[in-house]
Amino acid sequence: MSWNLSYQYACLEFKQELSEKEIRSMLAELAPILLRKHQTSPNDFWSLEEIALDLEDGSISNSQALTQIKNKLWLYLDQIKMIEGKTSLVVRSEYDSDYDDTEIANEIAKHLFLKAGDTHFIMRSAAFDNCGGYSHQWIGYFKGGEVVLNHTDEYFREMFDTKPAFMAT
Repeated sequence: MSWNLSYQYACLEFKQELSEKEIRSMLAELAPILLRKHQTSPNDFWSLEEIALDLEDGSISNSQALTQIKNKLWLYLDQIKMIEGKTSLVVRSEYDSDYDDTEIANEIAKHLFLKAGDTHFIMRSAAFDNCGGYSHQWIGYFKGGEVVLNHTDEYFREMFDTKPAFMAT
């Protein structure tokens, strides 16, 4: 028997308390961006495929499509808490569920990160299957006018690309 569990998440914190309406508004800003990206490159954001097809065949209006996408993006948020004047939340993607499109989780985390005002965030993943378990981490940060997500190994290689004298050969 084969099984696979996979979970990817990023914790973000905002410097102020945000209502559900404010968070949903931020997601509403992202919805048309993701829809355009999916329409341009249908292999991206595969979980938007059904909505895009309904829009394309006229079953739903553009406004309805964006509302459906915004509601779908909300599914990727968890553990929304307001503590001491701040809001924290988890953006997550889980294998084989209503929110298992890791590309969307990455885009939500990057979009909300811009609103949070931090210097970086960490995206973590953990997976287990018949062969064992493994994990990865990515660092999200602002670089060259956009938010990038680099695997931690790559990030640290870039940060410390010169070897200290004691390591020189």
